[in-house]
Amino acid sequence: MKTYIIELADDEVLVALKRGEDYEDVHPELVSEDAIGDRWPEYRSIHGDELKAVCEPTKA
Repeated sequence: MKTYIIELADDEVLVALKRGEDYEDVHPELVSEDAIGDRWPEYRSIHGDELKAVCEPTKA
């Protein structure tokens, strides 16, 4: 697990989606679209290509 800092607007809520079975190689945007579908009028996806870790994970 890595630690990230993400800026949210006052009216935004952060939700983390775990990839479902058969979604291992699916682009993160498509994972979000499948999970949210038409149920929510407006959302944005943030994924690995857009993030920089604040610190590297510790090794146990």
